[in-house]
Amino acid sequence: MAGGRRIAGRTSLRTRAACLAACLALVACRRGPDENLLRFAYFPNVTHVQPLAGLPSGELTAHLPPGVRVETRLFSAGPALVQALLADEVDIGYVGPGPAVNGYLRSQGRALRVVAGASSGGAVFVVRREAGIASPEDLHGRRLATPQLGNTQDVALRRWLADRGLVPDTEGGDVRIVPTGYPEMPGLFLRGQVDGAWVAEPWGARLELEFGARLFLDERDLWPDGRFATGLVVAGRRVLERRPELVRAFLRGHVAVTRRLAAAPDRGATEISRELKRLTGQGLSPQVVALALSRTEPTWDPLRASVVELARAQKRLGFVESDDVSGLFDDRFLREALAPAHPAARRP
Repeated sequence: MAGGRRIAGRTSLRTRAACLAACLALVACRRGPDENLLRFAYFPNVTHVQPLAGLPSGELTAHLPPGVRVETRLFSAGPALVQALLADEVDIGYVGPGPAVNGYLRSQGRALRVVAGASSGGAVFVVRREAGIASPEDLHGRRLATPQLGNTQDVALRRWLADRGLVPDTEGGDVRIVPTGYPEMPGLFLRGQVDGAWVAEPWGARLELEFGARLFLDERDLWPDGRFATGLVVAGRRVLERRPELVRAFLRGHVAVTRRLAAAPDRGATEISRELKRLTGQGLSPQVVALALSRTEPTWDPLRASVVELARAQKRLGFVESDDVSGLFDDRFLREALAPAHPAARRP
């Protein structure tokens, strides 16, 4: 009996050790990156029209290899999305150039690359009708909203103010800039707690048509030919190094959706309106969608010159220490995605 118990004890220990090893191996596998998962992020904004129109139809991900799953995450502003990318929680994302530049420089150029453009235009400065703002001089002593400190529209507003000698109160001036989430902006306008906002679409159109704001400035008027980057496609280091075929396949879908939206904008407006309602729980009138889209150009061109200029503005404003973005762009996958297209069709 005693011998039997000792044998049973030794067998039990071996079994337990084997089970423990198997469990540890399983945990290790789960903690490692899933090579068949593409983690993708974007905003419920008109400047991110490709995922709004292309995800529900499946067109955006149609070229991914069989077996690859797509996990999507929504963000309301770029800095939070880039932070998730820096933490290796996102592989590919649609984001504004401001946060893309900031993330690239913060990581010494290691964390991300811009692999395509997504949109041009679609950013406006609106003011309350009752505020009596008719010129830049009328902004002294005012409260102005932006989506998030350091995001693309926040940098654009601060740059525009600086160019006109207007100084935020945090730097000794009298213009107060209030970083505010988009859902809170309409209430602030209605209560008179902010006098203006620099926003991406469809929020400019919404504030105008639904909450009594007035268009003060369309940002397209500040750029050559009215074209400047408001949406970019960025990819993280891990997916670029370990699964470049996923980036290549994703951009094929991105180009296909962009081309279709350019060819059939009315159909795109219906799809975008439906998807925004599903994502945010708020329906948009056809007038709001039409106005927002009339200011926004879907594109795959990253519009490098405008991104470089924005990087210079970020340095001048103190958001970054360097404006060297010479290695930010990686267009090899976009060139491959565009290769079958006729040259005349390359600019949507």
